[in-house]
This record gives sequence, structure tokens and C-alpha cells, in this order.
Amino acid sequence: MMLAGAFAADCPDPADAVANAEKLVLFADVEGARAALGEAETALACSPPAAPTLLTRLWLVEGALLLDGGDLRAAMISFAAAKRVDPAMWIDGFGPKRREAYDAAVPLEGAGQITIDLPPEVLGLAWVDGVAQTTPASVAPGEHLVQYGAEGQAWFARITLVSADQVLHVEVPAPPPPLVAVISPPEPVPQLAVLAAPLPAAASVPSPAPVLPPVPEPPPPHTRAYGHLALGANFSFPTLWDASHFRITDPGAVTLVPLEVGGGVSGKVVWARVAFSVAPLFSGELPYVTAEGDERTSGFAAGGHFAAGVSAGPIDLGVLGGTLWPGRTATAVVVGFAIPGAPMELEVRPGVNVLSERTLEPTVSLVLAFPGVPAGGWRR
Repeated sequence: MMLAGAFAADCPDPADAVANAEKLVLFADVEGARAALGEAETALACSPPAAPTLLTRLWLVEGALLLDGGDLRAAMISFAAAKRVDPAMWIDGFGPKRREAYDAAVPLEGAGQITIDLPPEVLGLAWVDGVAQTTPASVAPGEHLVQYGAEGQAWFARITLVSADQVLHVEVPAPPPPLVAVISPPEPVPQLAVLAAPLPAAASVPSPAPVLPPVPEPPPPHTRAYGHLALGANFSFPTLWDASHFRITDPGAVTLVPLEVGGGVSGKVVWARVAFSVAPLFSGELPYVTAEGDERTSGFAAGGHFAAGVSAGPIDLGVLGGTLWPGRTATAVVVGFAIPGAPMELEVRPGVNVLSERTLEPTVSLVLAFPGVPAGGWRR
């Protein structure tokens, strides 16, 4: 047991690797996420039996990664495995596109078997999806985690794919040398020496390739409508640059708190929206000139805008144009990005307003969408 504890002490935490893979999927780092999932599987080979929460999260992340890579069928198999272990669990930051694929995934019907092939005189216990099993173990078709070890500690792990009516043979090697004395019988001594020798890497006995039943697929990507509801802050400097006299004046900062409502359409890459807003004045003075030439100030602004652009992973890029009362025409660049782990999006909009008297007004807005109605419509 002391030797087994020393072996486990050097083992990385698979939960850390899965959490890292989740973060990399949210930031569209495909290669990094794939490597992190590989590290998680390696860590499971020196860890206790996997908890249901860890397994579900692993297969949700794997499904999202496969879906982003265009492998819809494989993604549905991973999502079905996650749903089989814990159907109530979901990662909100993955958004509705991935949730649509997850909802369409269904557990496959039928049953298969997993059997463990061991070297002579090796004793231990098998876990399938974190649950102790005698083999051959009857399992539902789909992805499964097979671990083998002793005293609550695995020395082998593999994620397998089992189809209906298939008997999958998984060959498990002898434990690493530090564990041989714990796992193997003490007699005879020559057998211990044989078991301590390096063995070939584990490999499944060749078997027919799994033939999986047809998996329902969600409809192909298409243009869809979405809602837009957001709250933000707008900072402007209405007297910073006077274009009519070509001179810089003393800056006067104005802060507005805009509330926006609207809607738009989004495809796989492009998006567009129309929104209307009302923005009470928070600080400063909002100047404007009436049609009669009188200079006045207002306690709020109101108007609307049209924005359009493209999506690149977790980033949205676009342009915005619109009108605001009192007496302004708005233009801005839109840079939006999803907040990892949260169903919302932040937009930064640097731009300039043109006042009716030809004064330029530099401005920047920070807009945060409410959960469930992201500023970009969750195009990813």
C-alpha cells in the first residue's frame, strides 16, 4: 500500500486536464484542447476510479471539440456518452449551437460486452465508467472508460468505443514495477522477476470495427433569428475636436447608460442585427443645437443602430452605424467576445459621433449582454 501511494503521488489530476481542455475549446484552440484531453486520459491511468462528474465533463468537452472540427457523427457519440452518465449536466459557456447537437444525441440501443485480458498471475479490479465490474461486463453501445488496478488505484486506462453485440477485448499490461510487489502473489520468486520485466504497450485484441446504428443528426447550419438585449456604458467627449473650426477644445466627458433591445440573424460565419436604445445621462452634460440654432443640453439619448460582421472562433468583428437623438450620427467598430464559462458576451465599440453642427465626438461603449440573450446571438 505504501508503494501504491507513492505511485499515485506522482500522478497528475485528470480533472485539471479536463478543465484546461474546456478552456481551450472556449478559446477555439483545437490542437491545445486535443492535447489536454490526451493528458486527461493518461492521468486516468494512475488515478482512482473516475467520478461521474469528471467523465461527463470530459465527454462534453470532447463532443464540443469534435463538433467544432466538423466531425458531427463523432461529436454525437461523445455527447451521447455524457448524457448516459449524467443527463442533467451541461456547460453553459458552450452556447446553444453545441447544446442543439447535445439535445439531438440519443443513447444507442442494444448491448455490447467488454472483457479484460490479463497477463498470468496478475490480480486486480476493473472499473467501467468509474464503477467496479466483473468481466465480461455488459455495457450500452458507445464510448466507455475502462480502468484496471487494485486497492482503489488504477494503473491502466483507456477510452473505448463499443458497438451493439460486440465483445471488445481490452488487453491490460502488468502493473508498473513499484506496484508488482503489491499486486502479484509473493511466490514463486521467478514469476515476480518475469512480471517485473517490461511488457509491450497495451493494445486491444483486433476485433471487427464497431458498426454503430445511425445517429440522428441535427439540421445543417442555417441562418436563424436571435434576440438582442443588453446593458452598457457609453463614454463620449463632445467638445474634444471642433471640425468646423479645426481646433482642439477642452474635453468634457459624458457618461450614458444605454439599454438596447432588438434582434438579428446569424449564420455559421456572418451576422447582422438591428437594435434600438435609450440611454439616461449618468454624468456630464450632453450638448446639442436646435434647428433654430439654440444651444441646449439633454438628460438622455435615444436612437437605433444597424451592425453586421463576421465570427472567428470566440471573437466577433463588425461595424456599426446609426442615429441618436439629440443630433448625432453614430459610427463604430464592433469587437465582441464570449466570456469563458458564462452564457454572455462583451462588446467593445470604439467610434465617433458626428453632431449636426459638424462637431466630431469621439466615443467608446462597453456593452454586456444578459445571460441567454448574448450580444452576438451566440453565433458560435
